[in-house]
Amino acid sequence: MNFNFNTSNLVVFQFPRYAGGKFVINCLGLSDNMVLQSRSLAQRQVDGTISLEDKKKYIIDGQI
Repeated sequence: MNFNFNTSNLVVFQFPRYAGGKFVINCLGLSDNMVLQSRSLAQRQVDGTISLEDKKKYIIDGQI
């Protein structure tokens, strides 16, 4: 997987335990402009082979 990290659009999250950061990251991951945390799912999103329904299923069930 090749990502261009030389960009002004990189978002890095740091949050204390139990502060709800994972929730915020998953909500943002549902957007077409952000990718999910999972490397394979992020690649699928970049390739255009994952739908919003697939993303929701991953967040709810932990699998597609």
